[in-house]
Amino acid sequence: RLAEAEALALESARHHEAAGRTEPLLGMAQGLVWIDLNVRQDPDRARDRLRSMMEADRFNELDPLTRNYRGVIRILSRVASLEETQAMIAEFEAEVPEEYRLELEDEYLVWEGNLLSREGRHEEAIAALRRRETPGCSICRHLPLAEAYDRAGERDSAIAYHADYANAHNAYRVWWDQSSLGPSLERLGQLYDEAGDLENAALYYARFVELWEDADAELQPRVGAARSRLEEIIRERG
Repeated sequence: RLAEAEALALESARHHEAAGRTEPLLGMAQGLVWIDLNVRQDPDRARDRLRSMMEADRFNELDPLTRNYRGVIRILSRVASLEETQAMIAEFEAEVPEEYRLELEDEYLVWEGNLLSREGRHEEAIAALRRRETPGCSICRHLPLAEAYDRAGERDSAIAYHADYANAHNAYRVWWDQSSLGPSLERLGQLYDEAGDLENAALYYARFVELWEDADAELQPRVGAARSRLEEIIRERG
């Protein structure tokens, strides 16, 4: 229900702006960028929304220590050019003193993995993402690896990591599920279907259809496709 989610996120940002918070959009509505990227699967829209948020929040005018460099760079590494992303990383390192950039190895590995994957250097991307430690947050590791393996065409590994994410009991789900649970369930259905595992394909298609049953009209074609395939599998299996 993307329209409702957007209205609530923007209302929250307005309240935070009225209270004097810096970067109200990047702070309270940044999730909308991830919805554009992961749910709508529209990187151009995600990139344009991020740039609009940065401009509205006067990102370049803020004290460097208050700029949300980490969040911005993580998104740029998925949607912007290599040159733009590297320029923002260089700005981050030039503007923010080293003592405030300590213990960011995990973040750098995410940026590196995203950029390598987009260049088609899939084995190197996966190696970078596998070096992450993410203590206490298994899904913070599993979902990026699921997507990296999927882009690399390694179906079995993609299935394993998507399933680990989709079935995990982890408090960090509150940050991931808004933009990732539906697409992950949908993709699991498709991957199992491609592998000929119709039992699991039906299971994940059904979970996806149930989750998105009342989705906005723009998403209903995907729900309809999953529902149709689910019904075919049920007929095939009797």
